[in-house]
Amino acid sequence: VRRSMGFTTAAAPAYDADAQAFIDAMGTTPNTAVQDAIDALVTGLKSDGIWSQLDAIWPLNMPTLADSLLNLKDPTGTAATAVNSPTHTPYVGIAGNGTSSYINTNWAPSTEGVNFTQNDAFMGLWLVGGADTSNASSVSMGAYDGARYAVIQPLATSSSMRASINEALSSTNLTVSPASRLGLTTIERTAASAREAYRDGSSVGTATTTSNGLPTKDIYLGCYNNNSTGSGFINNQMSCAVVGGSLGSTKQAALYSRLATFRTAMAAAAP
Repeated sequence: VRRSMGFTTAAAPAYDADAQAFIDAMGTTPNTAVQDAIDALVTGLKSDGIWSQLDAIWPLNMPTLADSLLNLKDPTGTAATAVNSPTHTPYVGIAGNGTSSYINTNWAPSTEGVNFTQNDAFMGLWLVGGADTSNASSVSMGAYDGARYAVIQPLATSSSMRASINEALSSTNLTVSPASRLGLTTIERTAASAREAYRDGSSVGTATTTSNGLPTKDIYLGCYNNNSTGSGFINNQMSCAVVGGSLGSTKQAALYSRLATFRTAMAAAAP
């Protein structure tokens, strides 16, 4: 606290260095509530031991579209790209149109992956609005390079989601049974023949399909990268996407809790 000419002024808040780096990289300086929410997310993920296991986290609910495409883990690196004008709702997220619009993360597992490796990897996406009906063709996130898949179908049939990670086209999708496509869906590989899916931080199924390498194509959000072509489009609003090394059940639950708190704080920060 400083005192000057009879007035008392509070010092600016001291944020975590990684949170401050993201704030500094934003094209538009956000209000204090947004800055507080970013700092709380970063420090919370660090406290949970998750931050160091992440390669990228895209907070798609920033006040501007451009800032929503930045990677919180590497804010001065290559940002994601909005393709065919997906709709950005400040403080909420980004939605495709179900036919052509999506987000290209410009992040390919084979070249950008650090913690995300062939037998130790996870990815996830939080859907917060839009259609909540089953569709065997709808894919919310992923990449396929002609040989290897890493994809999430949040509600493929009336009672099942499907997901694959670092495996061949001929592999069988891990099929589990959430009743909704909304929420945080993650898939992780913990070993060459072990993978597990989570919805809202809780395990919903495991499978033993063997891995087959890292996809060489960029991961798309709002559809999947089908060997350089968008496919399986959804119209759902997306609030956050994340990739990194496998977390395990305790950290998956913690990740969900931190992102849920962040979503609530961002909604409250809207002017």
